[in-house]
Parts: sequence; structure tokens; C-alpha cells
Amino acid sequence: MDILTGGSWMTVSLDNAMHNLNEVRRLTGPGCRVMAIVKADAYGQGALMISEEYERAGVEFLGVSSLSEALALRADGRTVPILILSYTPEKEAATLAQNNLTQTVVSPENAIALNAEAALAGVAVDIHIKIDTGMRRVGFNADAPGVEHEIANVFSLKHLRVCGVFTHFASADEPDADGVEFTRLQLRRFIEVCNRVKAFGYTLPLLHSCNSAGTVAFPEAHLDMVRPGMMLVGYNPVPDNQNADLRPVCTIQARVSMVKEIKAGMPVSYNRTYISERDMTIATIPLGYADGYPRALSSKGRMIVRGQFANVIGRVCMDQLMLDVTHISGVTKGDIVTVIGQDGDVKIDFMDMGATSGISYYELITRTGRRMPVLYTRGNQTVAILDYLSGGLKRL
Repeated sequence: MDILTGGSWMTVSLDNAMHNLNEVRRLTGPGCRVMAIVKADAYGQGALMISEEYERAGVEFLGVSSLSEALALRADGRTVPILILSYTPEKEAATLAQNNLTQTVVSPENAIALNAEAALAGVAVDIHIKIDTGMRRVGFNADAPGVEHEIANVFSLKHLRVCGVFTHFASADEPDADGVEFTRLQLRRFIEVCNRVKAFGYTLPLLHSCNSAGTVAFPEAHLDMVRPGMMLVGYNPVPDNQNADLRPVCTIQARVSMVKEIKAGMPVSYNRTYISERDMTIATIPLGYADGYPRALSSKGRMIVRGQFANVIGRVCMDQLMLDVTHISGVTKGDIVTVIGQDGDVKIDFMDMGATSGISYYELITRTGRRMPVLYTRGNQTVAILDYLSGGLKRL
């Protein structure tokens, strides 16, 4: 069966992914490690194939959100160190150790409980200690009196191996003075706490603080390792800073499923929110909000047909939507429509879509539906196909 029979698909350029990784390495310089963040299915691009590519390229770590994400990578053959950034129940200590996974520890209670479960299982668990310097999400509170003693106590727990210490920036993507100063404040807090722990005689083996925005805009914060995610997908979270030459990794396309003529005064799609003001030619596209295209783009979004923009008209449906192609000659069933990407001189990316819909482009990227097959390309060749509905990843 042709996997494109559903009418829409995503293409992921492994060449662009490698270009973006090389840009990270260029910005950070020799000696700074890279943790490729592949949580949320590599921001919707498919974590298995992307992670294999990063491992082949020599990234020192992969970063995921959950134990299940980490185990999926191990089952697919990834051997590179993996850091789980979010919570894992302490009772999974044996699973963490047996699969050579590194767990984030966020509090004294978390550390003590994980150590106890590891002792019961007769294992030792690799950990990174998270310090909260201003995000106020998780982590040892950098402002708390005696926080250095709390962190030092973790080093004394016999069934935990401290392999790194890190923080997370809350405002590194804000280019104004307040955002810059708050990021620098977070960095100062982090370094001060780390230095107080070092004063007890402990070695902090791997310090890291930078997400993509920090990697682009705060070279002084690169430390021992950076954690790019959005950069690797090809989007610069600090658009005013042009230090990084990034290339979007994915394009999304679909085929016209029907073309019809309608008269002036006719309603289009659910609830008749759009009424044609003139005789029109409209094209139906087999892609909707179940594929990640936001309903907020009803009568607001646009796509590219035959090298020209075509406006979305009427409500975006779960599986389909309609475009006004009156001004584009010769549109026929089967024509390829560019949802995300470039056709000729015009292009649409997730930032454009976010600006129009009022939805963060971070969110839109990770929304890309699992109904669409994903084609992975290297050069002009398709090297793998990911189809969640018919068997998962197939390397060609």
C-alpha cells in the first residue's frame, strides 16, 4: 500500500538536522558537549530516527521527558547516555540502572527515596541534580538557606552516582533588558550554588544550563554542555539574534482531494462562518486539526498551491479543510499543497502559523499528528519511513 494514500505527509531532512547540529557545535566550540533534546517524539519529528542520526553524529547525550521515552530509544538500539528530565517514580530504580539511564533528581526527598529503592534492588543509579534558579518548576531551591548542604548530602548517598548538575533558563528567549538580566541572574545563582558545593570537596562532573535560546544568546552560559531542542528542529527561539544559521527540518504537504465551483452567497464548512462573496473555486485538502493544523486558523490560515498562497476558508474540520484557489489557474485533484515548507519563492513555517493563530510555534511543532506518515530523506533519497498506523519505523 502506498503510505501517501491518506493524502498528507511530513518529510524530515536528515541533512538539515545535521546542519543544525553542526551549527550548535560551531557556536559552542570544542570541549562543550551536546545533549540533543528529543522529548515529545523529537518535537514531533520522530525520536527514533532522529536520535539514531544524532548518535551517529557523536552527540554526547540525549534528553527525554519520561522513562517510557528513554526505554523506547534503548529498545531501538541507542547506546548513548540518556537523561530523563522529568519525574520517574523512585520504584523504577532498577529499570533505570539496568538500562543505563540517568535520572534527574529535584529535591532531598526525591534523592533519598530513589537511593532507598536502588538499595533494595542492589543497584546504583546515575543522576543529574536539578537546581531551581528562577524557573520555579522543579529543583533544589537556589535561594533556600543551606541548599549547598542539601546537595552535598546527595553525594553521600551510596546508591546514587552524581554525574551532573544543571539548571533551566526561564527567559533566555526574551531579548529585552529584563529577560537578559534575569537569565544572567539565574546563571550567577547556579554558579554560586555549585561553587559552595565544591567548597565541601565535591567534584561536579558536568554543569549545564543552556536550552536553545541560551545556546544562541548566552555563550558565557555554555559551561560543559548545552541542551538544544528547537535549534535542532531548525528554529531560532531568539529571532533577533542571527548568530545561528538554522534550517527547518520538516515540511508538511498534502494532495488536493477535490476541486469544486461555488456561487456567491454559499456557506463553507461547519456553522456557516464563511459565506462566499463571489463565485469561487475551492479545493478540499485531506488534513485537519487531528493532524495538528489548528482550528484557530479557520478563515485565517494559508497554504501554498502551485507556488501561490491560498487562503483557508471556513472552519478547519477534524480531517479536512477548504482553500480558496479562485486566483490560481488549473488546480486539479492530486495537486500537491505545501502546508509547511517552500514552493517556488513563497514559504510558510511554524513561526508564521503561530503568529497568525496566536498559538506558540513550539506548541504547533509538537502537535503534528501521528496519522501522517513521515519520510526521512538524506540527499535526494528516502532512507526511512515512519508510519505509526501501520507498523512504526521502517529503515530502507
